[in-house]
Amino acid sequence: MSGAHFPELIRALPEFSGPFDAYQLNARNCEVLFASYPAGTTIDPHAHPTENVGVITSGELILIVDGEETRYGPGDWYHAT
Repeated sequence: MSGAHFPELIRALPEFSGPFDAYQLNARNCEVLFASYPAGTTIDPHAHPTENVGVITSGELILIVDGEETRYGPGDWYHAT
């Protein structure tokens, strides 16, 4: 898994068993993931059984929800319900 830029404490977490590489922090009532994506990565449309919040630390995330595109950059966070 790529993720050498994460601190050792993050890299020691269990690997996420989903459609992309991430480390998963066990939490109550939510998923806390630490993930990195190579430029140009796309993730097929999907739904989650939980609300999702993410913080962008570098690069850009283009998120399309209900046909509306929003762009997020470093320091931005998103909330998908």
